[in-house]
Amino acid sequence: MRLIGVIVADEVLVEDWTPGRRLWLKTPGRYSMDVAVEILQWVESFDGVSIPDAGWTPPGCGSLVEKGVKVRFGTIQFSIMCSYDDLFINRLAGDDRKFTILGEAIQQTFARS
Repeated sequence: MRLIGVIVADEVLVEDWTPGRRLWLKTPGRYSMDVAVEILQWVESFDGVSIPDAGWTPPGCGSLVEKGVKVRFGTIQFSIMCSYDDLFINRLAGDDRKFTILGEAIQQTFARS
């Protein structure tokens, strides 16, 4: 929620969106790792998802910070990585149209414009 130019601390904002390639989210006043875990838990609930690196799961979540975690979702592969209040989701391989659909769904579910 924005209040006359003020960013509320629990917001997730879209910093940059390149359809088919990359989604960059900002989490002002909040560590982005918490949001990344929420997104991964959401994605993991769908069929056809594989996240081989269990280092993203709470309580540690260490793999998300700077290193990133690779995810296979059907025919696409992407990585999700955190750095302070930045969260980067990048397509690594697969159908860019399907990644675009996923990126739009993430924005609708987790972010504010």
